Amino acid sequence: MADDKVFTASADPRHAGASIPDQVPILPLRDTVLFPQSALPLGAGRESSVRLLEDVVRGNRLIGVFTQRDASTEEPQEADLHRIGTLATVHKILKQPDGSVRLVVQGLHRIRIVELSQVRPYLVARIAEEPEISPPAGDLETEALARNAVNLFRQVVELSPMLPDELFNFRYVDWSGEVDGRREKPAVLDERDWPALLASPSHFARKFDPLKSAGLLGMIDREILHRESPAGEGAAHA
Repeated sequence: MADDKVFTASADPRHAGASIPDQVPILPLRDTVLFPQSALPLGAGRESSVRLLEDVVRGNRLIGVFTQRDASTEEPQEADLHRIGTLATVHKILKQPDGSVRLVVQGLHRIRIVELSQVRPYLVARIAEEPEISPPAGDLETEALARNAVNLFRQVVELSPMLPDELFNFRYVDWSGEVDGRREKPAVLDERDWPALLASPSHFARKFDPLKSAGLLGMIDREILHRESPAGEGAAHA
């Protein structure tokens, strides 16, 4: 990878519906969680992480992203990682002059580590898909937890003098999706939603489909890279 060169992934983040591979390289993250159907800017400085990214950019760009149990661990092994993580595709990679790497990844599926198959020069693991367990519609406990989470976030904003009140408008959702002819679910966002997303004060949005939203996700990736400073301030680190 050449310094200051951006490498861009294919437009289809699910690789034309490819199945989950038996094993993938593992990128450990410090104090950060990547969720399926979300895009995340990252900074990688560890030698093993940089080597991993140099290799995957020449292949299918699929990696397993797992959060470390202890962010201070410099060379995490299997026991140092949470077993549930996210299969992700690497959209863009930018090599920095200091040898570190800036990248944008997009989460695809929840996965779990079955066992490690390689530890050097970076971790590789056999993986299996971890099914999403959705609560039934109208589940009172889930609705109560969601309300509590929103209220706690509101309190954080209200008690933090450095955070603007507008921050509470943190999620952009188009509720025009239909269930049995009724509008009661989030619609899948696509390129037509880009002007509204760009003008929105929200910091998050839902929902995305890896195929139908591929163009919009590419627009978001480019905007993230444009806004990020060369020093990589504000990005999570691997």
